[in-house]
Amino acid sequence: MQTIKQLITAAAGYSSSIGGRTLLVQGCDQGSTLNITLTDTIGNRNTVYNVGAGAKLTPATGFASVDIQTSVDANVVFVVTNGDIDVQLSQVGSTIANTNANPVPVAIVSEPGAPFQVTAGADLPVKNGANPFHVTVDGSVNVTGATLTATSVSINNTSASPVPVLLHASDDATAIPVSGTVNIGNAVGSPVPVSLVSSSDATAIPVTLTGSTDSTAIPVQAQPVATTPSDVAAVAVTVGGVTLLAASAGRKAFRVRNAGNGQLAITAASGTTFANAAVVLQPGDMWTENEAPAAAWYAISDAGTTANLQVLS
Repeated sequence: MQTIKQLITAAAGYSSSIGGRTLLVQGCDQGSTLNITLTDTIGNRNTVYNVGAGAKLTPATGFASVDIQTSVDANVVFVVTNGDIDVQLSQVGSTIANTNANPVPVAIVSEPGAPFQVTAGADLPVKNGANPFHVTVDGSVNVTGATLTATSVSINNTSASPVPVLLHASDDATAIPVSGTVNIGNAVGSPVPVSLVSSSDATAIPVTLTGSTDSTAIPVQAQPVATTPSDVAAVAVTVGGVTLLAASAGRKAFRVRNAGNGQLAITAASGTTFANAAVVLQPGDMWTENEAPAAAWYAISDAGTTANLQVLS
């Protein structure tokens, strides 16, 4: 085995009648700039181009001479041996000239062989406590079977493509109460639907609107609701009319529901005809009277029906 250290110039190159079985380039301070030709005893030539440190040449018939050319002056160290060469090189540098359009596929693994967790622009730790190196990833990053922790991440979603968010309590996944001021931007022509019911029987509460009816907020005041409703009574209403309720000073309000198939008219005067009635209930409709509930009230139908009546006193 011979080790040759030589300054090889671009002008002169290097030629020698060194023979052997294997040639190994151990070092070249100018990278992959060497063109090496090995010629055997009968004139067969084997040539490799643009090689550097780590290049190993073993022609089938061996070689009797060595010719090395370089594009720039280079300090070269190479080994010639009559057998094979298995040398562990710890300080051999390589330059990979692939461009972004033709990248070299690289796998980054940890000590046991498991992949690192990779995030866009993340710093990945290097084995043996070396400084971390920066990795930039274009496109999607898929993480499987690992926990991904991100710090100082910018989310660039716009209002047209918002990030979906689920708010829930940490203990039982129930909704989180919202405190403070919540702005609802419905316009006057598209109001927010609101249903007001009493706490006792879930029936609708009559309301009085105060204030302006423009886009400003309107306070809603609930009218007093009677506390002791009576049982529902069914009253047969004919086309000739019937007395629905006699006058009673203690009555606070009453409700009437048209439970039949004909139309039901509610009147405040005896003898009012169906055609002249101001309040007409279609089948299934209900009417609540709390302005003058204590007066006498009458009912008449166009074809006969049933009035379900509930008095609140």
